Amino acid sequence: FSDDSDEEDPEDNDSDESDSDEDEENPEDLVNFWKGAPGNAEKIIAGSEKVLAINNRHCVFEYDTDGNTWTQIPTDPIQDLGIGNDGYIYAVGRGNEVYRKAPSSDKWKKVKCKAKMEIVSAFDKSTAWGIDKKGNAYQWNGVTFSKVKTNKKMRRIAVNGENVYGVTTKKKVVKWDPENRQWVRAMKGKIDELDIAEDGSLWCVTSHGFVGTVSVQELEMDSEELPKLRRVAGNFESIAANTNDDLWAIDPNKNIFRWKLSEDEEKAVSDATNAATLLELEALREELSLLKSQVTEATGASQATIDELNRKVSDLETSKQSLIDEINSKNQVISTQEQEIQQKQESLKVAEEEARAAAEQAEEEPLEKVDFQEDGAINGPKTVYEVTVKTGGLRGSGTDSRVYVKFFGEDGQETTEMYLD
Repeated sequence: FSDDSDEEDPEDNDSDESDSDEDEENPEDLVNFWKGAPGNAEKIIAGSEKVLAINNRHCVFEYDTDGNTWTQIPTDPIQDLGIGNDGYIYAVGRGNEVYRKAPSSDKWKKVKCKAKMEIVSAFDKSTAWGIDKKGNAYQWNGVTFSKVKTNKKMRRIAVNGENVYGVTTKKKVVKWDPENRQWVRAMKGKIDELDIAEDGSLWCVTSHGFVGTVSVQELEMDSEELPKLRRVAGNFESIAANTNDDLWAIDPNKNIFRWKLSEDEEKAVSDATNAATLLELEALREELSLLKSQVTEATGASQATIDELNRKVSDLETSKQSLIDEINSKNQVISTQEQEIQQKQESLKVAEEEARAAAEQAEEEPLEKVDFQEDGAINGPKTVYEVTVKTGGLRGSGTDSRVYVKFFGEDGQETTEMYLD
């Protein structure tokens, strides 16, 4: 991304139902421990050791817990402050310059910063973030505030150690991912103001002025579902959180309020929390009982399904074995037939060889001389015929039958059947 780009991240233009900050809970049912504090202010900043406020004349005041009063601190006009846990304070002057004050000094020292800063938040001397007039985020690097290279435009920022949360100009809460150097969506809802409590929980004011919180456990939960703001009593413009039990807020009329429980109030809250926990436990027991019943039913149904599947598998195995036996039987028959065919072919081959040998022998033997003169022959000597018999040349065309020849004369004479050897 270009450092000079003023374009906003396209994701900031996305909207969904989860961005609605309307709450169905009746405000009258919410426990309310907000009490009015003296004075009026435009902004209030709560640190672990002190609480500061800025009025409409850009003057800074520090809260005196013992006297329940505000004492002005000598400064040039200031438009925003960030209090670190180590006592260091960062401030943005009326001319958008940045100052820092050490806890052991009353002097404000101007720090190097080229940007025209409007918002600043600090965790300690070395951990501070800011937002310039264009909505660009800056991080203190030990020498100056360097611009964070991202095109998300910011309107609010809060720092607690490594945890840095911001509100975009589209009123979405995002968290800084230092590993990938980018802002990622942190929770549902549209938010105007936010601050981080000491334990890392977020305290917010929605676009409708509702006050709500998201616990650090919900923020750190590894889930695709974004956490949702849990509403508490109050309708304000801004909020500052020291701890979850010590909150400050300013209403639309610039009146200051504080949420700080007395011992009796803490006991009442503890009792109410315990009662709510018991109700949740009872509901959980009922849900577990119902779940166990459903699991039992599902187990029975599953066993019946498994038995049916096992039966089908057994039937298939039986059918498979029957087919295998049938195939083996047919293969045995085929094998027997092949053996018979082979035996017949061998017998035929032997017979052919014997016939061939006999024919060759017959051709080699000379014909015996016969005296065909027959005493008493009427028509002279008989005619001699030479008969040659040849079988077919195709394989298997021989025969085991007795073969004979018979001659027929002109006068109806015929010979007897003369069998061939």
